[in-house]
Amino acid sequence: GGQAKCYLTWDADFKWFESEDPYVPILSGGLLGISKRWWNETGGYDVQMVGWGGENLDQSLRSWLCGGEIMMAKDSFVAHMWRKPDDPRTRAKYTLKAGAANRNRLRAAVAWFGEFSEKLSSFPSLQSERRNADGTPWYGDLSNIL
Repeated sequence: GGQAKCYLTWDADFKWFESEDPYVPILSGGLLGISKRWWNETGGYDVQMVGWGGENLDQSLRSWLCGGEIMMAKDSFVAHMWRKPDDPRTRAKYTLKAGAANRNRLRAAVAWFGEFSEKLSSFPSLQSERRNADGTPWYGDLSNIL
């Protein structure tokens, strides 16, 4: 068996697979080690993303499309506590707005898919063509990225 990694799907989500090579197509959320220099050069986090979900897609696409690489750290260990109702250590200490992860995923995809972002309309759950009352995209202005 190889190492667990993620790949990007056209609906701006990620799936898991195993691979032996050192390259990682898409980061898993929250598992990021990056130099301060590269962080600053690529623009850091999209400040208009809300909560969590989609930041891993944004950072991955940003890295690859800005000429970087994402490599696995084979000898590293990561601990993650899954939420369990009977374990107070795993209770969320924050709330998320409904649809925040979809909004974040859509922001990353529209910003980085370029001409291929038209494909997003094939996935109704993303509501890529939905507009706010003022006619702006529901996922917000992307001028801070583009």
